[in-house]
Amino acid sequence: MEKTNLINCPNCNAEINVNEVLFKQFELQFSKEYRQKQSDLEKQFLEKESDLSEIQNILDKEKKELEEKNKDFAERVKSQVENKIAAEKLLLEQSFKEKNEKEKEEFKQSLIFENSQKMELLEKELKEKS
Repeated sequence: MEKTNLINCPNCNAEINVNEVLFKQFELQFSKEYRQKQSDLEKQFLEKESDLSEIQNILDKEKKELEEKNKDFAERVKSQVENKIAAEKLLLEQSFKEKNEKEKEEFKQSLIFENSQKMELLEKELKEKS
């Protein structure tokens, strides 16, 4: 049971439904407020999205910098290790060479000593036979 409120236009005498007019006014006002709120929310969303994009770009840049630093650090460590290994290898080679030379010299001296003793024995034998 809908009660209609009708009024007549004083100029053209047309019937006007007051409920429809008020409904249309409320509908227009509500739609306008809704669109404004939706627009505000979309604007806030875009701002947040922009902020997040900026943060992501900063994080990506920092990640790249860290990766470069890690790469540089790894290269420096590798270089230092290689240098240390080369130095140790050189020391070992020198030590081995010195030891080898010493052993050669000792062997040479022992051969000379043995040969001289054998020569002495041979000379002694030769003297005894003669």
